[in-house]
Amino acid sequence: AVEAGEIVRFDGETAVEPTATEDAAALVVLAPTTDE
Repeated sequence: AVEAGEIVRFDGETAVEPTATEDAAALVVLAPTTDE
């Protein structure tokens, strides 16, 4: 579960299908990977 204000990071190798349990807005940011 992800709460309001939390950040989730995915490596892009796995499909994700989030489901909101109440009215919500989501922000998706696509960024290049780094060598970290």
